[in-house]
Amino acid sequence: MSTTLALQTRPLALEIHRLLADLDPARWRRGLETKLRTRSERIADNLASLLGDGTAEATPTPAEAPTETLVERLHHMGELLRARLPSPSLAYDEARAAWRSYREELSRGYESLAQALRGSAVVVPGVRPENRARSLFHILSAFSSLILFEVILGPYYARFAALAFAGTFWCLEGLRRVVPSSNDFLMGLFKHIAHPQERYRVNSSTWYGTALAILCFTQEPATTAAAVAILGLADPAAAFIGRRFGRIRLLHGRSLEGSLTFVAVGFVAAFAWLRLFHAAELTLPLALAAATGAALVAGVAEHVSRRVDDNFAIPLAGAAGMWLALRICGA
Repeated sequence: MSTTLALQTRPLALEIHRLLADLDPARWRRGLETKLRTRSERIADNLASLLGDGTAEATPTPAEAPTETLVERLHHMGELLRARLPSPSLAYDEARAAWRSYREELSRGYESLAQALRGSAVVVPGVRPENRARSLFHILSAFSSLILFEVILGPYYARFAALAFAGTFWCLEGLRRVVPSSNDFLMGLFKHIAHPQERYRVNSSTWYGTALAILCFTQEPATTAAAVAILGLADPAAAFIGRRFGRIRLLHGRSLEGSLTFVAVGFVAAFAWLRLFHAAELTLPLALAAATGAALVAGVAEHVSRRVDDNFAIPLAGAAGMWLALRICGA
């Protein structure tokens, strides 16, 4: 694979990523169709120019999704951008469904392209469309963990449950790499909550289980609980607000509105849980300080995390922020 071609492809890949962000169901509007169509065609033209400038040396493959080379994946992406564009004459409901289908196809093609680029050490962001089922699963997973931790198992036995959870998912990760059909099966099983890039990467549940096991074995129960509460509520809330109302763009596609939402919701979640289950350990001022520190540091981690999955980074950063805040307060 040509490193030069990979580097030349990166700006176009970022354009496709921005297009996918604007095609997100949370952002799509009928009045944007003309602009989205024009952008799709322009990106396809730029891909054709890149492939026709002598850099690429392979021939295009048929319409099936390419799997071997960067050139093949670029050809496939160009074909998707043009051939799958929804008709401009569709009624509203048909158009909405067609554009959603178009986005799903582009997402799969983009992740295949991104995987090829990563093989040449060229990193582009993954696709994270709005997924209400995933957000609900995210919230329920975190709070199920908290109930098990605080009420059913207790901190001592919960650490072994977390270790078993993480170990099981890491075994599945290994199986996915060794037996490709198992990857297809698992992605199909969790198709309603999985992100497209998780076909190629360690999935978020594995990273969450790993972070949970680390926290259970290294942190005080109150710190673990606050970190998980922040992950459970703040992350989906930030995604919801950021996609719909985010206008001020920051790093890695994050928005100021989403980041502020993360900190605010994270503070409320951590503070409420600490007062509910750990009021005997932490006075009101200490709980306020702990929740503030945890939410702020977790918010920074959520904003800057790129190569590290935020289901791993957020709870560990939240725990570190709470520890630091309590040390500053002399607790």
